[in-house]
Amino acid sequence: MKYLIIYDLEKLKNNKKIIISYFLLIIIIFMYNIYTLGSDFNTVKLNMFISNIGGYQKINHPIQLISTLFILSSFYYIIIYIFTKDFQLGRENIFLRISKNKWFNIKIFNIILITLILEFLTFLILTTLFYISNNEIAITTILNIFITDSLTKLLFITISLILYILFNFYGIVILLFIVIISSIAKLYPIGYYLYCINFIDNKSLLIIYILISYIILKFTFHKKYNILFERSN
Repeated sequence: MKYLIIYDLEKLKNNKKIIISYFLLIIIIFMYNIYTLGSDFNTVKLNMFISNIGGYQKINHPIQLISTLFILSSFYYIIIYIFTKDFQLGRENIFLRISKNKWFNIKIFNIILITLILEFLTFLILTTLFYISNNEIAITTILNIFITDSLTKLLFITISLILYILFNFYGIVILLFIVIISSIAKLYPIGYYLYCINFIDNKSLLIIYILISYIILKFTFHKKYNILFERSN
């Protein structure tokens, strides 16, 4: 298990351009907010913090939409890469010394670990930028947002994996289409509600959604994992 964790972390180097671009975007969007709102945006700083992490919220500007789509796409690409890269080795090589179920559990653990690492670095950079610009936010508030956004990203990733197994890379198109439609409240109120639900005050509901999606993911993987090997050929 330790080897598989280190192996997946090492493979992140293959995505370093995506990761660097992701963190650069975090900084650029923050600087854009400083430019458009001035150095002191205390009245909306919480919303700006959430928008910088691609948080689930109402999107009021094309730049917000583009940054949100890029952030979610970056997570999608990295996680799908980590999840699928082993399949090129062939079924016999992967499951010769490890069971299919154990491989799946280790892989999901690695994905959660990588997600939390990216989240931690994101919040570290953004919190530093906020303090440098004299827009301090209480540590308890940041921690609350961190927990909520980490769980939200895990839900997004779990659903992404399900859709990838079922629809290949068309899955991300479906997800991003939902994001775009659900961000426009006047056109699609139900989708807007699903997209903007306040998980900060309802983490238990979010955890339930994650557990349900994980069960569906595991079932889907065991039923359809042959498809993943066929795609890698």
